[in-house]
Formats: sequence, C-alpha cells, structure tokens
Amino acid sequence: MKSVYKCIIFLLAGVLYFQSFTVISYASQVDDTQSEEESEDGQENASEDIPIESNSIPNWPQGPVINSEAAVVMDADTGAILYEKNMNAAEYPASITKIMTVLLALENSSLDEIVTFSDNAVFSIERDSSHIARTPGEQLTMEQCLYAIMLESANECSNAVAEHIAGSVEAFAEMMNQKAQELGCTNTHFVNPHGLHDENHYTTARDMAVIVQAALKNDTFREIAGTAQYTLPATNKNDEELMMFHHHAMMSKHRTAQYYDETVFAGKNGYTTDALNTLVTCAVRSDMEIICVTMRTESGYSYPDTASLLDYVTDNFTKVQLPTSFDSLASDVQASILSSLNASSVTASSVAEDVPDYAVVPNTLTLESLTPSVSSTERTDADAEEVISYMYEDRCLGCITLKLEYTPLQTASASVASNSAETASAPASEDNSSGLIAYVRYIVFAIIVLVIIVFLTAIFLMIRNRLAINRRRRERRKKRLLRKQSVDGDSYF
Repeated sequence: MKSVYKCIIFLLAGVLYFQSFTVISYASQVDDTQSEEESEDGQENASEDIPIESNSIPNWPQGPVINSEAAVVMDADTGAILYEKNMNAAEYPASITKIMTVLLALENSSLDEIVTFSDNAVFSIERDSSHIARTPGEQLTMEQCLYAIMLESANECSNAVAEHIAGSVEAFAEMMNQKAQELGCTNTHFVNPHGLHDENHYTTARDMAVIVQAALKNDTFREIAGTAQYTLPATNKNDEELMMFHHHAMMSKHRTAQYYDETVFAGKNGYTTDALNTLVTCAVRSDMEIICVTMRTESGYSYPDTASLLDYVTDNFTKVQLPTSFDSLASDVQASILSSLNASSVTASSVAEDVPDYAVVPNTLTLESLTPSVSSTERTDADAEEVISYMYEDRCLGCITLKLEYTPLQTASASVASNSAETASAPASEDNSSGLIAYVRYIVFAIIVLVIIVFLTAIFLMIRNRLAINRRRRERRKKRLLRKQSVDGDSYF
C-alpha cells in the first residue's frame, strides 16, 4: 500500500514539474504583448544609467530617458540618426528578426507560390512558441505565410518559408546574413528565420533600423506590415478560416487601445526571456517617415518608450528643403563641384529621381549650421551625378543628388586657344600672297647670309695665302744673305 502512495506522490511531482516547465517555456518564447499593458511601477532599472549618445552632441535636442537598453530613431528616407542609445550594442532581436525573413521572401519568391509545411518546419520550434497551428503537409500561399509571420509572429510559417526559398533553415540564415552585409549592417548574425533564442543570433538597434529602411522600399512589405487584421482562408488540412490580428499595440486595438497611434503605419514586436521586449515602429511625424527601434526593454515600457521617442521627433525636428539646382547652391559648394569635375561651368542641372531632397534639421539649428560635403557618383566627359551631403558633427542629416551637364576645363582652354589662333590667322587667310612674300623673304635672307659667309671665307683664304707668300719671300731673302756672307768670309782669308 505504501508503495502505491509513493507512486502517486512521484506521479504528482512529475506532473507539477512538467507544468512548471511548460510555463517557463511559454514565457521564454512567446511575444509578450500582454505584459506590455502592465507597467511595473517602482521597478529599479539599470538601463536608465546607459548614456544617450545623441544627447552629447553640441546644440542637439536632448532626448528622453527611456527604459530600453538600446534604441535608435532614424529618418527612413535620408537615414539620418536623430536619437541613439547604445545603438551599436549586440542584442537578441527575438521576433523582429521576421522583418528580414519577410523582406527576403518578397525578393526571392512570388506571392502566389504554394508553400508546403514539413515536419521540421512545424515541430522544430520550441513548445508553446507563437504559431498558427499548421500541420505537416498543409499548404498556404506565400502571401498567406507572410501575413501570418508579420501579424501573428508564426514561427512555423517562418520555417516553412525559409525551407521553400533556400531548401533549409540553415541555408536561409546564410541568405539573411548576406543580405545584412549588403545593407551595411556591422554587428548582425542570424541563425534562424524566426528569432527564437540562440546565442549566435543577434543584431543591433542601428542594424535593425537599416534592415527596416530597406524593407520599407518594398510596397508589398509596407502593405503586409501595415495590416491590422487578416483572414486566413481554409486550407487542404484545415476547414476553418483563421482571423489574424497584428500584435503591435500601436497599430491594432485587438488587445488594447491604450497605445494605439494613428501615425504608426507599420511595425513588429518581439519577446523572449533572453531578449526581453523588442519593438520596431514606423510612423509619420513632422511629415517624415520615422523608424524607431527599441531593444532589451523591461515589460510595460516598450510602447511608452516608443511614444516618447516619436513625440521627441515631432517636438524637435523639421524637414528642410535642400537646394535643387546648381545655381541655388552656396558659392563655395559650386566651386568645390567645379573643381572636382575639372569644369569651367555647369550648363544644366536637375534633381535625380527617387532620392530624398531634404534634410532633417533640429529646431536648435538651421540649414546654414550644416556643412555640405560633395562626392561624385557617376561621371562622363560632360555629365555627372554629384551628391551633396549636409553634415553636422559626424552625421549626415540629408543629401541631394544633382544631375549636371558641364563644360570641361580642358575643352574650354582648347576652345580659347583655337579662337585665338583663328583670330591671328584671319588676315593671312584674307590675303594668301602675303604668306608667299614672307616665304620669299626668308629665302632671300638665307641666300644673302650664305653669300656673306662665302665672301668672308674667300677673304680669309686670300689673307692667309698672302701671309704665306710673304713668309716664303722672307725666308728666301734670308738664305741669300747667309750665302753672301759666307762667300765674303772665304775671300778674306
């Protein structure tokens, strides 16, 4: 009897242990959107001691103190960084990873492709992590999968999409890393398409903003990421429709209306026990599309932090139109462009298509406070694309790309020389005889010089010959005198 009691006790202990494990697993994997609604007042937060780097910039608007350990606010069009806190620190991204997954899927497949779920796609994810209960062999279109990924953060859909595109989750992760490198990410490494915890799966707030900036250039991504509600139809394995809702509380009122913000048009949230809360938010503020990324945030703070950062942009930054023609540039910028092109003048200019033509200027500064920097992207003998970047301290707040038609300096010099030669030769072309006369004069002059040389040579030879004759005469005279003296001496003795 006692052995029966012992078995019952062990059985109950095993059940309790299993249940506690299940709770722990769920908490460590599921996007924690509900916990965002419960602020933990009085909680000590060491992340507030992390410095806000942008606040140390001279004359820069002072940004809010936030709970998030890492954050960045970026203008989507210009890439200008408006707020930064620990933005280059490696952090676990959790489900905001899925932004890269959806971007790659849109670039490497069509929306009507059929995605078939494998056993690995369904069962390799951790127990009770976020999913939409798909089964092996079930088929969805790529479009349906992407909505499930962005709205419901469906991990098995992320796996299925990765396998469909690259053949395996590992191969797809390599594609993710390659894309991150192409975009200019500096401290990012992915090992899966969903963001469930792995020590080698990390990124930074800045790199995440760069990825989002690239994704927003895709209209389909904007549509999917900006949808608050989507109905998934019946499939070959499921006869019922599934109503899906976006988990980003600033976009959807499904769970709470507390943080709803009509200026927010796209976003993605994430949570694991290792990453804590991560949040990507895209909103229109001050007539600009703003990307806000917060990472490693305690429960209850992600949305208040994001709201504070968005309001910070509204209160402190303005969209300022940049000069859109060569003539409207400052004189020193014009001189710099002419020097870099080795040009004498610019004959025509226009703004390149599909590039921003404004700078994001803090209200504490003016456009004149920024330093223009000129760089050339394309150049031929008479055409060029010049990028004028407007810098403040170490950051670019905007740039303008001008297409220029110009006159090269060498061509201008040759033209002037040619005109001068034509002007000098004009009288000669009017009277060809003057050229002939000049030629005859040269010949006559040469003949005269030659005659003079011959005459002088003859005189020299005559003089030398005369001197030689005189010398021989003197020698003969001397010899006769010597002979005469000799004869007179013999007679005397």
